[in-house]
Amino acid sequence: MDSYQCRICTSEEYKHYCEKYDSSNRPNKSTSSFTYVQCCICRTISLYPLPDHDILKHANENLYGLDIPDSSFSLHFKSEYRETYFRELDLTLNDLNFRHNPGLLLDVGCGNGQFLDYMKSHGYETSGCDISEQLTSLADKNSHTIYCEDFFTINYSPNSFEMISFIDTVEHVINPVDFIARISLLLKKNGVLFLQTPCQGILSEAYGDNWRRLIAPDHIHLFSFNTLVKMLNQNSLALMNFVRWGSGNSMGTMPETAKKASDTIAKNLGIGDEISLLAIKI
Repeated sequence: MDSYQCRICTSEEYKHYCEKYDSSNRPNKSTSSFTYVQCCICRTISLYPLPDHDILKHANENLYGLDIPDSSFSLHFKSEYRETYFRELDLTLNDLNFRHNPGLLLDVGCGNGQFLDYMKSHGYETSGCDISEQLTSLADKNSHTIYCEDFFTINYSPNSFEMISFIDTVEHVINPVDFIARISLLLKKNGVLFLQTPCQGILSEAYGDNWRRLIAPDHIHLFSFNTLVKMLNQNSLALMNFVRWGSGNSMGTMPETAKKASDTIAKNLGIGDEISLLAIKI
């Protein structure tokens, strides 16, 4: 096993967090055990050792269980879900006091392009990238410029985007600091970053090994609020607003009424295990 060094703060001090098996909806998923550790300095929870290319390639194959008709992820990408997804985006962006200012938008990890569709309807010129051939094959390439390619190999021009989104993506990358740095490079001054990712806190501590965001090997790094803000600040990105939501209970794990109540409480108390935030390039 390689020696540990945190990819966020470079600390070499860590403690064992838990062991996890592949918990995806993929057919032929791995039966290997994966180890999560927690950095003693920045508190980031990370896979250790970090996955290699072959593991990541396997993890990316049918990541969302699209070939399983009634999986929770496959339902997420059916056309009838779009209205629900758009309503959720309306709510989140309203919570963030976001005001549309149409310009050139890049969605990193764009998947099937649902967020691009939403922003296109608000007047943005839309571009996206994702390494999943399966998901990008579902995107509307007539409406958006979409690359099925690694974010770092695409020849985007510096200071060219008014807005960049990074939705449920940063937890999947091996070097999140490098991703945030490149996003800052590509944003124009006063450009806006919309980032969404799982977030550690009271709920992750309460659930411990059973925290729903410990999804191996897909979720490589899981951050605290303070660590996220520090990564942004180190790359000339200033936090504008944020909302934390999600009670730690996935759909179907408890009665709908109870889940709605617990989700509302978690959001109102600001302790949700998912965070959506806006930052501005200064």
